[in-house]
Amino acid sequence: MNKYEIVYIFRSSLTSEELDAKLQNFHALLTRDAGQISAVEHWGKRQLAYPINKERNGYYIVAQFETEPASLPDFERILKLDDQILRSLIVLSEGELPIPPSRTTRTTRTTRTMRTTRTTQTARMTQTARMTQTLMTRTSLSPESRPRKRPKRSDHRPMLGRTRRISRLP
Repeated sequence: MNKYEIVYIFRSSLTSEELDAKLQNFHALLTRDAGQISAVEHWGKRQLAYPINKERNGYYIVAQFETEPASLPDFERILKLDDQILRSLIVLSEGELPIPPSRTTRTTRTTRTMRTTRTTQTARMTQTARMTQTLMTRTSLSPESRPRKRPKRSDHRPMLGRTRRISRLP
């Protein structure tokens, strides 16, 4: 048996009772062949990155389960036939369930502003240091040791196959 994770994206119009009933049906299919559900986490309603079947929001649920690989194709077929599921994805599990982005610690606006200000100041200081270093190296080099300018394209490449037509007057 292998450990898997599945992410369901249901229509946001479903009630919690309907969601629980759907999950019970789907999880019964997974546990039918000596599989087991180890964790289920409701991430809640979220805005989709792009509309799916004219839906802009979806209800996310993530579950970990253990089952035989042979039972997955039938399970995926049943998921595709359900109209209430916008998307689903089954992957091999790599450990604990991921924490949704909304539950992680968020930075406040003032913290972000301070970070942006510090980053901008650092960038300005770095840019000033680079300009100063460039000026110092240019002035300290003698004309012989300065890098030579590359010739323009027209200087080193002849025009091949381009001739100018001169029209003659009758």
